[in-house]
Amino acid sequence: MSSNAAINPDGSPSVPTLFVVTQEGVAKKYDWNDLKIYIGESSHFNSSIVNNSTFTGLQNNANKIFTLPDNFIRNSTKLYVNGIRQKIGTGNDYVENNNTIVIAIPPDSTDNLIIDYIKQ
Repeated sequence: MSSNAAINPDGSPSVPTLFVVTQEGVAKKYDWNDLKIYIGESSHFNSSIVNNSTFTGLQNNANKIFTLPDNFIRNSTKLYVNGIRQKIGTGNDYVENNNTIVIAIPPDSTDNLIIDYIKQ
């Protein structure tokens, strides 16, 4: 009887390994047996995602710095100005800085600002 299972040289079954590189460049190794995969909705994940949030900061054609109500995971923000998604990154529409965002072109009082993000 043949099997498609991989076998280590010592005769033990081979377990697939997953390597993940974090945003900080740190490589982490996970054995397949240690992973838990969630399919569908999970209250843990949903509670960390914030959609259609607002933030504090003057909209006066001069202020560029706005503070979010929560600390967020870096590069998880999605900023919308008047319904148009903005591009993140230096030289683009906005950048992240701790729990604030800095908008390249200061919004005025009539602009509608909404942000989505993942809480830390």
